[in-house]
Amino acid sequence: MTTEPASQLQANVDRLTAQLQAASSDAPALLLQRAQAYGDLGEEALAREDIARAAALVKDPQYSSPDSVAAVERAVREVTISPRAGARSRYAQASDQEIVDLAVKAVAAVDSQCEAKSALMVLEQRVLAGKSVLAAKQVRTQLSAFHDLCEQIGLDAGATEMASALASCVGAALSRLAAPGGEAVKRDPATAAMLADIVQQIIDTWAKNSTNGAFKQQACRHGTRMYTAAVYSLSTHQDKPTDSGLQPAFNFYIGQIWLVGTLATSGPNEASDVCQGMLRLLTADRAQFVYAFV
Repeated sequence: MTTEPASQLQANVDRLTAQLQAASSDAPALLLQRAQAYGDLGEEALAREDIARAAALVKDPQYSSPDSVAAVERAVREVTISPRAGARSRYAQASDQEIVDLAVKAVAAVDSQCEAKSALMVLEQRVLAGKSVLAAKQVRTQLSAFHDLCEQIGLDAGATEMASALASCVGAALSRLAAPGGEAVKRDPATAAMLADIVQQIIDTWAKNSTNGAFKQQACRHGTRMYTAAVYSLSTHQDKPTDSGLQPAFNFYIGQIWLVGTLATSGPNEASDVCQGMLRLLTADRAQFVYAFV
């Protein structure tokens, strides 16, 4: 069992994360190395997640070999988890606001981003399980932190994962306010107003960065599902704005997110996310979608 200080162990995780982003051909091996690095930090859930990702990759002919399959099988048996408390364990009893505060501080404090990511995963699970309903200010604060990260040119590996964690948490909070299949959500003017404010915050931030192509790429790469959840939730609410009030949300999504997400420089996940988002908005309000699209 390692006795290295947590800061050194965290640096190892960050190094492996950077290598994962730069060397996709070695992804299974790097994921297994990072799994053990997470284990050394006491982050069992993150370690198991990386092992599962490696196991999925070695099924692909691009990565499959007797050695790679054996390495995954060995990792399942042999990865050790330190008894030191991982961040997810430490934040299990933390309040929602404490986790939001940590996330905001981590935007500028690079050395705490991994811990903040783990804490955000705790918060997201609470939201998805219906154990927490984030207040408007908490959602908007995380949204601002996400956009602040995306404005940082050339995000490093830790910041990239932090941005994804923020977007995923905000997206989960917004999705809880949406109805399935485009059905109208029960009347709640306060929630509808909150959703309208959040969508306007997104539109204003993108307008501020209208000439910042790097921001748009980062925000779309990590936040497409979050943006979809925002517009979809607003457009399926009984107390949604009038057609003229809802039009800017659809114009933004189709004119910005769909456009950036389908550029030749976009990755396959981005294109898939934005196409799924377009389908969701079509089911939410066909008239608004067609008006904005044409």
